[in-house]
Amino acid sequence: MRPVVVVGVALLATTTTAHAWSDDGHRIICRIATSVLGEADRREVERLARAYRGPEGTRFAHYTEACTFADTARGKARLFAEALRDSDIAAAHQLAGWQRFGAFDAWHFINVPRTARVVRNADCHDDCVLKAIATHRRVRSGASTQERAEALILLGHWVGDVHQPLHVSFADDRGGNDVDHIKGGFYSSPNLHAVWDSGIIAKAHGGRDWSTYARDLTAAIDDGRRREWARSEPIDWANESYRIAIEHDVRYCARDGATCRSEGRTRTLRASYQQRVQPIVEERLEQAGVRLAKLLAVALH
Repeated sequence: MRPVVVVGVALLATTTTAHAWSDDGHRIICRIATSVLGEADRREVERLARAYRGPEGTRFAHYTEACTFADTARGKARLFAEALRDSDIAAAHQLAGWQRFGAFDAWHFINVPRTARVVRNADCHDDCVLKAIATHRRVRSGASTQERAEALILLGHWVGDVHQPLHVSFADDRGGNDVDHIKGGFYSSPNLHAVWDSGIIAKAHGGRDWSTYARDLTAAIDDGRRREWARSEPIDWANESYRIAIEHDVRYCARDGATCRSEGRTRTLRASYQQRVQPIVEERLEQAGVRLAKLLAVALH
């Protein structure tokens, strides 16, 4: 793992405003990961998460909570950039500790052309979620506890992000953020991206808390699937997400020759949509957890 990059000038917000998975989604993935890790590795991951100190004294009691940190850091970095733009020196000074996370703004997703059949490494332009995983999956020799902890915390988030299908999508509608007229009365989410971030998960776990839901998902993973999922690489995960995103049942886009064209800003989604896509979302959460556990184990040794 290379050391975390420190930049001198914060970057302005990019073309997406959504988080990949809700906080609960990221917690579920990281809980699955720590549940399938060996005991010694699990203890070390938890020790590092507790040892981490972020800007403003940010601390975490558990790795599952730390896995939401990248979204917080991005939001704070954007506020810092806005304060600089507005010449609000007091606000910029207060937020200065977050500015270096602006370098990771585009690392939560990857955009591809609407004519793309597959995701290629070249689509990343060295500034996407594939870059994020490659940067933080290996711990460099001599890294401090703080650097190691931050890398594993961010890695947990990036692996979750690449498994959210609408984070492997198109820039012109911001991964479904601009599909912002959701009708049907089933979801309270404001747009299609948010339906996939949180709406489907909220309906799936119903009255259970996220921890119980994560435990149930973990218990459903058999050894065969675990071995199969662990054999793949991040570019494969991105292609899995992309194939899901452009499938007709997802209602993100519609195939028109070589193009997956926009279907406009309105979708009517009812309980039947949940029934079709809930198994897909649950498998993506499970896959992300298993694959994260493998990367964590490698990074620790």
